[in-house]
Amino acid sequence: MLVWAVHAHVDSRSRESSLQPVAQSSAASADTCDCVWARRSANACEQTANDGSACWKLCCSPIGRNQSLQHRLPSPKAQQRAAKRAAKRSARHRSQQGAEADVSKLQFIHIPKTGGTAMEVTGRSHGLQWGKHRSQMPGGMCPFGCEGTWQPCSAWHIPPAVFAEHGKNPYAGFTTFCNVRHPYSRAISEYIFLGGACNAQDLNAGLQDILGKINASVVAIQDGFPRMPADALWLASRTQLAGARPMANLSDCHWLPQNLYAKSCDVVLHIESLREDFEAMMRPYGNAIPNVELQRHRCPPSMPCKSFVDPCELPVGSLDSVSRAMLRRVYRHDFHQFGYDPQVLPSRTQVRWRELAVPQHMPHIESAADAGDGTLIRLFGDDLVSGSGMFGD
Repeated sequence: MLVWAVHAHVDSRSRESSLQPVAQSSAASADTCDCVWARRSANACEQTANDGSACWKLCCSPIGRNQSLQHRLPSPKAQQRAAKRAAKRSARHRSQQGAEADVSKLQFIHIPKTGGTAMEVTGRSHGLQWGKHRSQMPGGMCPFGCEGTWQPCSAWHIPPAVFAEHGKNPYAGFTTFCNVRHPYSRAISEYIFLGGACNAQDLNAGLQDILGKINASVVAIQDGFPRMPADALWLASRTQLAGARPMANLSDCHWLPQNLYAKSCDVVLHIESLREDFEAMMRPYGNAIPNVELQRHRCPPSMPCKSFVDPCELPVGSLDSVSRAMLRRVYRHDFHQFGYDPQVLPSRTQVRWRELAVPQHMPHIESAADAGDGTLIRLFGDDLVSGSGMFGD
């Protein structure tokens, strides 16, 4: 399912100057919302946090029913902010590239479960060999890895650093890019894609099963990066959660942390703002591939939106506290490096386009500046996630 996820955030430096006392909404109460920093608004009120300190909270009304984000568009202010960020990235990229760049020198690094298959199909429609459509890769192009070799999974799913360890570099001479995604939605999408039962209880049981199996291996891989222990890499790249659908008994690198790939990417695109990010990346290439084509190829013939799994969607709020804690631990570098907020806010339906300032302390993220442009990308409890389509492959 195509989801242009919308996130609201503000520069934390403006928090103190923008908060002003206002009357508490009669429809809101302390037990209907978490302690969330809020800019001045009709629903902002001073309340007491769990530690006894005073804070400004966005007083929300009771959480409404879950709604899909499939047709939700960003607010005008959010669009303006995204456009400014895209213009800055484009200017930096153009200054590095000089004259209009050759798009044939652009290569895609496929991070599993971040819309890679659709991106590869988009490139192929323009005669570009991206990911699995490359004619060759060092060590072969075996699906799910070449037996008896150092390749633990499909060549196009292997982190570039693994090739480098063996004296290979399939991305040499290219400008590289990749997609990244919030670890929570990525994990839910993978679970659904594998045919997991469409309910919160089984979701959490499945995620806790696989995360418990790979946790030690992922720690060893991250600690040793870029030289990753072969046994740990093999285990984390191939271990699968219990109950996965037939033909998916090997995970094919789908549970590896995203930062293992992104460290080799010249340009990192966020799924949550993919259209704007892709357009900015393409400007130095004369807009050789319009961003509207991402929508056109969101359900490629090789992986249609309704294939493999029943039409299932689960809200991010389905993750229980244990699953969230395990995801934060296993993918802590992804949260930190890509600016993803580990806190799940109650309801996007209730917050709408209201500006939310970043809390002073977040698990594994010391400040909003870690996101690169002073913001964190957030998910809400009623954001729906599917297992297939552009952002499920």
